[in-house]
Amino acid sequence: MVVDDNIQVWLEADKRKGSVVTPYIKSKVPQTLQYRVRASKEGHHGRSEITQSGTVTIQDDRPVALGSIGMSVAPADTCRIELSLAEGGVLFATYVLPCPQ
Repeated sequence: MVVDDNIQVWLEADKRKGSVVTPYIKSKVPQTLQYRVRASKEGHHGRSEITQSGTVTIQDDRPVALGSIGMSVAPADTCRIELSLAEGGVLFATYVLPCPQ
């Protein structure tokens, strides 16, 4: 989990659904933000990238899922998920998190 002032972001993996990763966000301050989630991995078989974006409204310290990403990651792969946040179209934070194993 990454905590930055009023915003917290983290990833959860659901192994029952295969390799599904869900990024979450919550804030102590209600706000509407634009987000972009970019998952990238690189390994022996090449490189792949998945990008999702949208708008999220956060309410009083309640976690909100920002979609789900399905990726197969081998132990030797390099994998990361980058979450960028903007308010009113102005980028104000980027978080880089390692993919859950």
